Amino acid sequence: MSRFEGLTAWALVACALVTPVAMTEPVAVDVATSSPVVLAGQKQTIYLRVALTGQDGTQQRRRAPVNLAIVLDRSGSMSGAKLDRAKDAAIHAIGRLHDDDIVSVVAYDSNVEVIVPATKASERQAIYQAILRLQPGASTALFAGVSKGAQEVRKFMGQVHVKADTARGDVFEFATSPYVNRIVLLSDGLANEGPSTPGALADLGMSLGREGIAVSTLGLGEDYNEDLMTALAQKSDGNHVFIRTEADMQAAFDRELGDVLSVVAKEVRIKIEFPEGVRPVRLLGRDAEVAGQVITTSLNQVYDGQMKYVLVEAELPALTVAESFPVATVDVEYVDTAGVATIAHKMAQVQVTNQPELARETIDKSVMVSVAQQIGVENNLIAMELRDQGKLEESKRLLKDNVTYLEKQAADFDSPALRDDAKKNGSVVVQWTDEGTWKSVRKEMREYQHNTANQQSNYVGAAKTR
Repeated sequence: MSRFEGLTAWALVACALVTPVAMTEPVAVDVATSSPVVLAGQKQTIYLRVALTGQDGTQQRRRAPVNLAIVLDRSGSMSGAKLDRAKDAAIHAIGRLHDDDIVSVVAYDSNVEVIVPATKASERQAIYQAILRLQPGASTALFAGVSKGAQEVRKFMGQVHVKADTARGDVFEFATSPYVNRIVLLSDGLANEGPSTPGALADLGMSLGREGIAVSTLGLGEDYNEDLMTALAQKSDGNHVFIRTEADMQAAFDRELGDVLSVVAKEVRIKIEFPEGVRPVRLLGRDAEVAGQVITTSLNQVYDGQMKYVLVEAELPALTVAESFPVATVDVEYVDTAGVATIAHKMAQVQVTNQPELARETIDKSVMVSVAQQIGVENNLIAMELRDQGKLEESKRLLKDNVTYLEKQAADFDSPALRDDAKKNGSVVVQWTDEGTWKSVRKEMREYQHNTANQQSNYVGAAKTR
């Protein structure tokens, strides 16, 4: 039995065990196409967006308990004000937790040390004293530090088991952690001990994401490896922020804790099934498994007030005029903060017409803005890769073309978000060949690429505060 089938049975059992509270669903699921009305008689490309928006409703919902590991770089480059501010930021973040939340602290240089084994946050004074005793060391064993942080998180992940008999007579058992499990990594330097490539850290992030552990990476200054840090965050569905100076660290930790404390759903699974004749072409921005006509993907967590989405490009066959044509069926499952499973079933359809003006007038601007943002990020990434290869003029030309593309899309769809993206791309054009600012510009670009691809647009890093 698939998890989607089993979760339906589990949801029925869970609903019988939990007294309903008068509030909205924690996640609003919206399925939309870029072209609700399409022209008959020709093949055409459309985009399907599955959007999940966290909503707290009447705010009567108890937040999920947190299981947080803070992993601090204490290599020699962190000595002085950097490490002092990192300690202060970690202490401030822990102060925001509830007594029953779980916290651990890991520090690494050439070696990895568990400064605070996973324990309840109520032991604050002992935790604070352990952090304050931290001293700088030597090299940067980043991979080992994150791995040790994950070991501490696993100690208290726990499992809630529910068994149910399905209508087919199968027995289904589902296990989930009652916690929001998160690692927050702070580093200012290059990983130079142990695995140290973006690929190795991406694999680690993917593995942790499958366990339900998101890794958020905070890069401090201009000397850390932004490719490595964004790969780790993206593959685990965590955040990434570029922090320019140590003075901005507390704000970065605050924003990260804000996300952790506002989780309304976790372990999100999305299955999109297309009928025969509709060809799924690609996903924009996210990884997914594609098996024939079925696409499956996952999100680690959904935050209150934030929309995350999955965007699929598909090709429709030539159709005859009809009231509706089924484009896809969508199943979205998630676990809320009370440990209750929900599965939402949606359908996407288009109307088929022979009136071109009707097809043009009904284009969904919101979906097309999402498409333009993802294409803009793809162009930005290609330009950066060309710049890395030394193809300065070609890369600069592509970046300028991307600004023009984003400006046109912003005008066509009257989108402030696209105007902002155009400004972000345009602001780096003048610095494109300046080696003195390139390290900083490149980190800004990687942060922009990650946040847009992961729909983290409401997560504005402390580095942006001047």
